[in-house]
Amino acid sequence: MLFTSFRFAVAFPLILIIYYLLPRRNWQVVFLVIVGMLMYGIENWQFFLLLSFSAVFTGVTSYLASQPERPTRRGWLVTGVVTSLIILIFFKYKGLIFSSLAPLNFLPKDWTSAHQVCAAILLLPLPVGISFYTFHAISLLVDAHRRPGILGFDRMARVSFPEHFLKTFLYITFFPQLVAGPIVKGASFYPQISPKKWRDIPWIPAARALIWGYFLKMVIADNLQELTAPLDGKWHSSPADACWAMMLGYSAQIFADFAGYSLIALGLAKLLGYELPQNFNMPYISASFSDFWRRWHMSLSLWLREYLYYPLGGNRKGRLRTYFNLMIVMFLGGLWHGPAWRFAIWGLWHGAALACEKMLKDFAERHPDLLFSKLIEAVRTPLFKPLRVLFVFSFITVGWLFFRLESTAQVWEFLGKLLDHGPSGCSAVHTLTYIFFFMVILFHFLKDPALGINLRELYFLGYSATPLLLGMMIQGFQYLTMSRSKTLSLIVWLVILLYYALASPLGLGLRGNDDARHKFEAYIGRIEPYLLGVLLFLIFFSPGKQNAFIYFQF
Repeated sequence: MLFTSFRFAVAFPLILIIYYLLPRRNWQVVFLVIVGMLMYGIENWQFFLLLSFSAVFTGVTSYLASQPERPTRRGWLVTGVVTSLIILIFFKYKGLIFSSLAPLNFLPKDWTSAHQVCAAILLLPLPVGISFYTFHAISLLVDAHRRPGILGFDRMARVSFPEHFLKTFLYITFFPQLVAGPIVKGASFYPQISPKKWRDIPWIPAARALIWGYFLKMVIADNLQELTAPLDGKWHSSPADACWAMMLGYSAQIFADFAGYSLIALGLAKLLGYELPQNFNMPYISASFSDFWRRWHMSLSLWLREYLYYPLGGNRKGRLRTYFNLMIVMFLGGLWHGPAWRFAIWGLWHGAALACEKMLKDFAERHPDLLFSKLIEAVRTPLFKPLRVLFVFSFITVGWLFFRLESTAQVWEFLGKLLDHGPSGCSAVHTLTYIFFFMVILFHFLKDPALGINLRELYFLGYSATPLLLGMMIQGFQYLTMSRSKTLSLIVWLVILLYYALASPLGLGLRGNDDARHKFEAYIGRIEPYLLGVLLFLIFFSPGKQNAFIYFQF
């Protein structure tokens, strides 16, 4: 059930009321398990049993793998992890495997029945959320075997099998994060499983997360889905400026969609008395590729680092092995995002960036007296931070083309069109795309004022860009008044007014020091209720066409 659907808007308040009115607090866990299974089953009834099997199997194997006195505990760990991976590979990568092996003619032509079986297998749809609940299962199995104490399995306080089984069922099927994360570790989730009370609900943090999340998803991502639709195949005849708008628009869309879902999940979990980990921390102002992966999809980055990078040796087995480990981890991380080689290439794109960045850093540390090393260190100073942020963002934005376009050949063709000097085709549609992109960048500054950037520069940038912004407003208004959603034109005006409301106190001579930052944060705190009210208004009156979350395909 989509979190942005009307059905969910009606169902969740009822779920919340029943959840807190249950006569016995220990029924809350059972109730959440039932709700999670029903929500998944309503939309994905054909894979209801698969999710049930994953939860049951993980509960049994993790319990057996955690018992210190059992000599077979390692065997149960291997059984659980291998079985989970086989299920994931079968359902998610069957098409990629068959298409890659097809040129080899591995099935004789007279094996008609075998071909029919293969065709039937390929028609099986991808279970929604399988990548996420599989990673949950694997992390639980590994943690239960490595450190049983963190899940309550120790000799002083033994956890009974029924108790662990029920907790594991909730851990796997907890509906706020079931189908698209964040990826939660059992060590942080299990201690939270306890009776919840209505009076303990953190209403303000929950409301803040939900409003920002729904705004990012419904107002920005869903509207940009329509504006960047030509990337699905109609971009070949588009001029260069339109391609620029679509590329930047998709970069904003994919962030708004991913981060929006994560914030909604965090907000829903808070209302139910649970804390989920932060998943996005303003990644588009990262000054390095390693910094980007500490900010983007943080729960996945942590999972890959702890359960793949470190077991491969991390950076403990020499420089060359470190570079190789980075490449293989990002290659597999790319494939995790989708069953196509373009996702693997996207992973290698980032793996190569991380490896090169690490290589340059190692070179500068080994040869500090060389001119090239001094140049590397100079670039890493705060003076060049804006340029590094721009470079990293540009590299990442180009990389998103591997996500959206069908092949690498199309990516290179699209990049070639960006350099085309043909006639301009920019319209109010493309201008509106830039406005949404600007809103995403503004979101980064709103949510992280302590960026290490001189706040006067942000103020000066906004006021010096007044003619450009006014032109964008006029074109956007012209387009929107002719479109199906006239209320969307308010976004054009509100984002500019919002920016000036935020920037105005920075023109009072405040510099990017601690005192200015405290005043800035205090100012944000004072206007936050009004800002959230504006966002709530836009959510109700200017949403885009409802679209499933992009991560549902993973």
